[in-house]
Amino acid sequence: MTMKTSCLRPLLTILHGSQTGTATDVAKRIRRQAKSRRFPTELYAMNDFTTERLMTTNLIIFVASTTGQGEEPDNMKVFWRSLLRRRLPPNSLTNLEFAVLGLGDSSYQYFNFTSKRLHKRLLRLGAVALYQLGLADDQHELGFDGIAEPWIKGLFEALNEKFPLPAGVDEAAPVGPEPSFNVCLKDALEVPNVECSRLPVGPPYDAENPFHASVIANDRVTAAEHFQDVRLIKMDIAGSGFVYQPGDVMVVYPKNSLDQVEELLTLLHLEGNQVITLSLHDEDAALPLPCRLSNPCTIRQAATNLWDFQCVPRRSFFELLHHFAVNEREKERLKEFASPEGTDELYGYCYRPRRTAFEILQDFSDTRTRVPLEYWFDLFPPMQPRSFSIASSPLRHQTVLHILVAVVQYKTKLQKPRMGLCSNYLKRVQAGDSLDMWIKTGTMSFRAASERPVVMVGPGTGVAPFRSFIHDQAVRSHSGSILFFGCRNEDHDYYFREEWKELQEDGILVMMPPAFSRDQIEKVYVQDRMKAASQLVFEAVYEQEGLFYLAGNAKQMPADVTFALKRVLCENSKMSMDDADAYIQQMQKDGRYQTETWS
Repeated sequence: MTMKTSCLRPLLTILHGSQTGTATDVAKRIRRQAKSRRFPTELYAMNDFTTERLMTTNLIIFVASTTGQGEEPDNMKVFWRSLLRRRLPPNSLTNLEFAVLGLGDSSYQYFNFTSKRLHKRLLRLGAVALYQLGLADDQHELGFDGIAEPWIKGLFEALNEKFPLPAGVDEAAPVGPEPSFNVCLKDALEVPNVECSRLPVGPPYDAENPFHASVIANDRVTAAEHFQDVRLIKMDIAGSGFVYQPGDVMVVYPKNSLDQVEELLTLLHLEGNQVITLSLHDEDAALPLPCRLSNPCTIRQAATNLWDFQCVPRRSFFELLHHFAVNEREKERLKEFASPEGTDELYGYCYRPRRTAFEILQDFSDTRTRVPLEYWFDLFPPMQPRSFSIASSPLRHQTVLHILVAVVQYKTKLQKPRMGLCSNYLKRVQAGDSLDMWIKTGTMSFRAASERPVVMVGPGTGVAPFRSFIHDQAVRSHSGSILFFGCRNEDHDYYFREEWKELQEDGILVMMPPAFSRDQIEKVYVQDRMKAASQLVFEAVYEQEGLFYLAGNAKQMPADVTFALKRVLCENSKMSMDDADAYIQQMQKDGRYQTETWS
């Protein structure tokens, strides 16, 4: 690949580690700003950048997200492992100046753990930080942008000071936005059916080559009158070669509904049957072509399988849309939303009501007609795969895989309810449909749990991975599992009630009285049931050195359950709260305290 050079400023390399596309989007935004400031740039996923090349590069901006329980994204894992090699001398990166921007969520225990570790490791290898570590937080009222925007501004102030332009040279170069892909219109060709994404090439199956699993059943497991629709979806994975363990997760690509796609095509005056081919536009941007599309494909296929036009867009959406605006009123509004000064207006218009990209385009009726086709591949981020804990046992259910899915739907001040993309896609699938999916290792491992007592706390759909483990234990005739389950109502959302009863009768499971939070005046939660069973929990976790697992919503529940466990330890021993905290931290290091939480 040819490196672009400039006599004005040094080459700025931007590396991203991204699980859901957000870090990639931020990295591309930094690159656009760098270009406008006359920095030659290159952009790569971290896995595409070798350690050897790292040693000969002088200036790098890292954008890294944290996924799971403090893990690095998939497209960073190879890079990170190579950076941890012991044979790397401490002065390996003395020629490197760098800055790290982390993207995380402070509702999770390991907030921005990846970026913190990366920053520390680079320093240990002799690299020099040219700007402070940035820790963007998705819990900010403006999302990641609330911290990322001022960080990026400060970064370029530092770069301008470090690498000033020659006297008389204007910083702002006239660089307009360039598309990621070239789109070429083709004559009608035979292309895959719109219902299908690219055919798999055979095992092994992964994100680039998903397996087409056939849906066997899609059953609602909550009462019809209950506000929450929860689905138990069963699919056939025979022939996939998948080997999984309790605690692993199924990952699935969603699709937009045909009705939504037709609405979008009508709104944008796009011909759905038009055949197109894609090619990478920028030689110095190592962006993969979308794996979900055949090439060539139709515009309808792109809108169905790739474009996430139902997402709440990031600020970069307004920046790019502003570039095409001609109507003065629309141009001014877009400029305001794209600027730091318009943060409050952007929050009130977009983030607070969770307004989607499709709804925003409805509001900007003139500008949307002026966007060239190739730029829709940048305005609409690619739909990201979603992970679900596997709820079935590989021993009992074998080639039939189960997931438990809570369908996301909620109200804001907008008239139309907000709909979770993937959960509503899964709600729509029927027996005989196929899902583009694969399996990967989850954040919880039960490999050490066969010979020890196991305490599991799984309110709501958090019980899914525990169902997988408990059924595995039943096949092995192992006992000693203790389960704390919680839901709103005994008659509305008590998942797998009959299964738990049978497993108790067989001596496999100790099922504590469930916490039905809304069946009485005083709310009862799983942590309250833990307190009531304090002696049993203490014996299992402390005296018998058992394992403790927690799965569920990441907001308040994990902290409440952890506090309840500390109280259990203190009440049944001479531990202080500090001692109990230290004991739990050691359990985490030893793999005896494991969590899987989501927001």
